[in-house]
Amino acid sequence: MFRLKSFLYRLLGKKNYLLLMSKLFLVSYKMKLFKEGELKQHYAISKLIKAGDYVIDFGANLGYYSYIFSEAAGKMGKIYSVEPIPLYQEVFKNNCAGKSNINLIPYALGAEEKVVEMALPPGEIYRHGLMRVLDEGEKNSNFSYRVEMKDALEVFKDIPKLNYIKCDVEGFEKTILFRIKPIIEKYIPKVQVEIKDNKEEILDFFFSLGYKLYSFQDEKLIQIERNNEKAFSEDVWFVHIDDKVNL
Repeated sequence: MFRLKSFLYRLLGKKNYLLLMSKLFLVSYKMKLFKEGELKQHYAISKLIKAGDYVIDFGANLGYYSYIFSEAAGKMGKIYSVEPIPLYQEVFKNNCAGKSNINLIPYALGAEEKVVEMALPPGEIYRHGLMRVLDEGEKNSNFSYRVEMKDALEVFKDIPKLNYIKCDVEGFEKTILFRIKPIIEKYIPKVQVEIKDNKEEILDFFFSLGYKLYSFQDEKLIQIERNNEKAFSEDVWFVHIDDKVNL
């Protein structure tokens, strides 16, 4: 598979390679080719989104999840897709063309307004989902981009409702989620998050707000304990005690 990806990347170039790979994903999803395989989580997640729901997709990347959220939320719903990388935005727009309920936000979001540098880890040119904000002074020449960062709270302070958050931002989850705490407290949305750094702080944050921790197992969300290390190799979910897990 690596050799095939390498060949296609060299043959097509970066943008066309991403367009091809993302189209293959979306076609597979629409045709339900892997409903019982590697995409079963994507099908199940669509059941967590109801018609009319408002969703924030932090780290929208090429639009895989935003597309699924858009389908589930319908015309009365709204998807706010946050993706700061210009190349990814181009591919995103192609993949989500015609989805009028999607609002693409072309900035990195954090706790302040500034210009930041983002890059892929060394040697990971094919894994577009690993793009991350570099620490100040950190050097990385592997497809790096200087992008504008906006204050996440300022961007979303007037959102009329919020039912679901997906947050996959390669180590920047704590910064974003802590910054929008007033919004989370107000609307108590379900939160899907990949936790690689600051695990204990993020767990304490959500538990203090009345959330419980869940993992996707056997095509449904199962409540788990914080010491379940295996569960954190994938996304986990936080669901408020006053909410229901409809899966």
